Amino acid sequence: MPYTTDVNSKITQFVNRAQTKLGEIASLSADKQAKGARFDSYRDQVDLGFELHSFVNALDNNWNDWTEPQIVQYIDKWTAKANLNLTPYYEHEQYNLHITFDPSSVSGLPSLSTGYIWLGDALSVANPVTISGAISLSLSGVATLTSNYVTNAHINSGAAIALSKLATVTGDRVIVSSSGGVLQASSISTTIFGYIANLTSDAQAQIDAKEPTLTKGNLSETGSSVLTITGGSNAVIGSGVTIEVSIASGSTSGYLTSTDWTTFNNKQNAITQGNLTETTSNILTITGGSNAVIGSGVSIEVQQAGASTDGYLSSVDWNIFNNKGSFHGLITDSGTTYNVAAADIGKVLNLTNTAARTVNLVAAVDATPGLIFWIKDAARTSTGAPIYVVPDGSDTFEDGGTSLVLSDDGIVAGVYSDGTSKWYLI
Repeated sequence: MPYTTDVNSKITQFVNRAQTKLGEIASLSADKQAKGARFDSYRDQVDLGFELHSFVNALDNNWNDWTEPQIVQYIDKWTAKANLNLTPYYEHEQYNLHITFDPSSVSGLPSLSTGYIWLGDALSVANPVTISGAISLSLSGVATLTSNYVTNAHINSGAAIALSKLATVTGDRVIVSSSGGVLQASSISTTIFGYIANLTSDAQAQIDAKEPTLTKGNLSETGSSVLTITGGSNAVIGSGVTIEVSIASGSTSGYLTSTDWTTFNNKQNAITQGNLTETTSNILTITGGSNAVIGSGVSIEVQQAGASTDGYLSSVDWNIFNNKGSFHGLITDSGTTYNVAAADIGKVLNLTNTAARTVNLVAAVDATPGLIFWIKDAARTSTGAPIYVVPDGSDTFEDGGTSLVLSDDGIVAGVYSDGTSKWYLI
């Protein structure tokens, strides 16, 4: 294909400068190798030489098939890349492809159908290609992206998209997350606002009907100092609540002070209560004796009065003393043995025999208790025989003896029965 004179001149000049450049690269390579330089120190120049040589061969073989703009474009590219310093041709307006290029004023360009653009290939050759996919390009140069083309899968997980980039949401619609995790516009419904439970009327009306924002205060103790309050900060509604515990007294329930505690602690410990009772003597009447004494119990025994013991008067002694001075009769006997009958008790036996005599007492159980039987030795002298007083059967005297010997001159002795088995000497 014939070119204009200027393009032919540019081709000739480029080929000449390219051949010179290839010679320089070859000389540089030989010099570097002779000096033992590392290959990577001049590898870029060698690679450039190979590429430039390939383009020159292509220019020689194929340039008749290229258009003038293509020839000028490739030459300009390799002139800059190889630093060939060609004489500028930009003063020729019709070839000023990089600055102002009007295809209608350039002859020889092929027609380009609607929807096609020029696109450079791997050999830096412009090729007409049609626009496809989600982008359209108008004749005014405005590129348009197909609606709804960009999906969640197109956006990198680390991408940050400002809210201002989102489309305007129309009335009565909100941005919500779909089941797939994608933001989408949706009409307002109780499903969308499911987090407001049972929303059946105007939300603002329901909010207005609620209590206002709470003022929180502390729960604390005042006056007293006996409470431990845990979690009392901001625990009550309002400016705060205080608690005061009353002090316990005789008329007020409350807490025990340390002073009162010390007072109470120093008092008598709890006591064991027992009963006040009587043992053996059986002559006391104790009223209120139950739990009346401290300890397990207290018993009282009253001693019985005797010739050498102070104490209570037994009923037996009472009868004896009560019968004293009473005279029930006189019995005179001159024999040596006298058997006392029950009817004799309370009388005086007057013995007139001077020999030894024996007085056999009636059974104690048959005698009136406490009633004295008197024995008088009217005939006794200092040389007379004694009088033997003998109890009946198994009866004994108070000392356990079974015989009593009376041996004093002019003796008067008395005995009385306990009504059971013993006799007592007065």
